[in-house]
Amino acid sequence: MKLDNRPERKPDSQRLRWSSRSQRGELELTRLQGEAERCRGFVLNWETRVAELEELKVYQVGLAVSGAGMGDVHVPLTLTELEGRTRELMAYRQHLASIESKISALTNPTPLQAGERVERQNAIARLASERLGKDRQTDDLLKNLRQLLAERAALTAQMADALAAIDFTLVKDGLDASRFDDLLAALPSGLADASEGWTARFLGEDPDAKPYTAREQFLLRETLADNGICPVGGRVRLSDGDAHDLASKIRRIDADEGVEAEVQKSPALA
Repeated sequence: MKLDNRPERKPDSQRLRWSSRSQRGELELTRLQGEAERCRGFVLNWETRVAELEELKVYQVGLAVSGAGMGDVHVPLTLTELEGRTRELMAYRQHLASIESKISALTNPTPLQAGERVERQNAIARLASERLGKDRQTDDLLKNLRQLLAERAALTAQMADALAAIDFTLVKDGLDASRFDDLLAALPSGLADASEGWTARFLGEDPDAKPYTAREQFLLRETLADNGICPVGGRVRLSDGDAHDLASKIRRIDADEGVEAEVQKSPALA
């Protein structure tokens, strides 16, 4: 049996540019940035309140020392509230520092961490390409098997003609013609083409993808080359199927004229 001898695709780490952060990591970064912004608001509010209480404490202590007003009565209450608000302020500051540390880890990986990610991505790409080679071989085996079954059917037909010439009596399926019918019906076809397309998309190399810009943020399937998060105004390459599903959220980029055209749902894709 002749198998597909095409060479397996070997990813070039210098040519391919993988995503620097995963979709999950990008979403976590967005969440942390939002939490940090809220925490900064709390810190600012408590800093303002603590400063007001410090001023009030000084004022009340002055009254108490001079013997005027009710300063000696209010000072303990102010000190108690000031102590509590200061503790809360310190807690918010510590929480903010923790969030900012996590944000820094996501946005500024060490050279070692970045290198390890690229190495893992290259290894995954090699595995995907190697598996594609197996898919091609499997598809060729199925083609050969279908050919063998077709040849068997042709031989059975020749046997039937020859037996008819000698007036041979055959009972139902007397030539065992249907033995492999179920197997033939179960054999899939076009597996290699489907695997080629899947691998190309997984590696971020879909040759049929077209450029678009996003009207609003949306998520796509993550690939090794792109984490699948498209922000407002971001550019993205989409297959016709994805473009059809996202028609209301994107605008097509006309590569020749450099202008954007509305994306309409194509009846052929509906």
